Amino acid sequence: MAPIFPNSYVRETEKSRTRTRRSRYGCRNCKLRKLKASFPGRKLGLCDEAKPQCRKCTSFGVICNYMANLPDLEPVVPSIGTTSCGVATGLPVSTPVWTSDVSGTYRFHLDARLQKLISRYFGENMIGAYEPKMAGVNQKLMELAFSYPFLMHALIAGALTYDRYMDMISNPQRWSSNRGTPRRTLQECYHLSQSTILLNKHLQDLLSDRPASESTIPDRDINRTRDPMLGAGALLSILTFSSSSSSSNASSPQESWPLAVEDDNPPEFNWSRMSNSKMCLWNFVDPLRKDSIFSVLAPTYADMCYPLPESGTDGIPPDLACLCKLTPTSNADTSPYFLAAHAVGHIWGDGPILGADKGDKDGEKVKVGSTQVFTRVVSGPFEELLKARDPVALLLLYLWYCKARRGIWWIELRARVEVPAIHEYLRRYHGANAEVMRFLLYRSINCSS
Repeated sequence: MAPIFPNSYVRETEKSRTRTRRSRYGCRNCKLRKLKASFPGRKLGLCDEAKPQCRKCTSFGVICNYMANLPDLEPVVPSIGTTSCGVATGLPVSTPVWTSDVSGTYRFHLDARLQKLISRYFGENMIGAYEPKMAGVNQKLMELAFSYPFLMHALIAGALTYDRYMDMISNPQRWSSNRGTPRRTLQECYHLSQSTILLNKHLQDLLSDRPASESTIPDRDINRTRDPMLGAGALLSILTFSSSSSSSNASSPQESWPLAVEDDNPPEFNWSRMSNSKMCLWNFVDPLRKDSIFSVLAPTYADMCYPLPESGTDGIPPDLACLCKLTPTSNADTSPYFLAAHAVGHIWGDGPILGADKGDKDGEKVKVGSTQVFTRVVSGPFEELLKARDPVALLLLYLWYCKARRGIWWIELRARVEVPAIHEYLRRYHGANAEVMRFLLYRSINCSS
């Protein structure tokens, strides 16, 4: 009897069965999707076993999971759009897998939630509004973060902090000025601490005299690590400032300085030392060199280093100069308020603060560089007056917040609790000071919202 199927069909079927055996070393995603192993002659449905990301996972839009700690079919979040400068806000890599320490022993991935948070963080400008050149810098920092764990931890902490800020903005009834801000999450604190630890280790090893063979970091070339170090340092400075109290994680005015009872060295001024450290790091890495990704921020740096007058009251609102008892012969040696008053005048303008509604538009935003003139003068005698809760020093800080918080999310996050706290402290303990209360009552509507 003749066979039902011809021999040629049987041979083709056997070859087909041989070619469709499963890959032993393919990723789990391809095995779950029942894709076959890569063999000559097969063009479709293959896991090519490429690492760290096979072609099938890339085309399917998921994270390739050769490693056991990566979930199955975890999506890679695509770009959520572009910035005003036309820069894409998605992750600039094919797979969001990164090492959490310098040894490369522990490998993690950015899950879908973190990818969305980072994309939004970069898309809406991680430092502040009206800094359009930061968009391109953000994208390059994200690329560097996959090679430098201390930068990746800082970026994740920044994205989580920004998410906390957006939660506050999107729920105004829940997070009113009287109720404060959301507290830091455990995940946020973890990445913040890891970034600080790893950056310190990197700096110590980079500046040490030990030979390269004994180094604990893979790259001791300072020219290649300058930008990642400054990026992480700037982010840590921002995140330190955004928290109203590093000791109690204050989320309401009642828990915040100056209302809260603190010791003689309150942690609220850690941001001042952090800001000074950031400027030291800035000078060390020279970000204005031609090959730096930060070279486009030269105008912002110029604003930060704006020179204040050595004497006199030119540039200080006249009513503020009267409050601080400054005269045309005053200088930093004769008055502890001198530099701070000039810094407030720099951001407010030289017109009077009282009755300044015509020239002071509530919707007017400020640039980051101009706000940092004040932070750099919070030192020496003026810082001691702030720690002692001097009413004039507190009022100068209060007036700076009124302007600086506009359009800069990380200043607003702190101002939401510290501005009402300053207002209540001055009202409660210095209500008899007519000059201070005149400023406080006039600006309270704009500054405590």
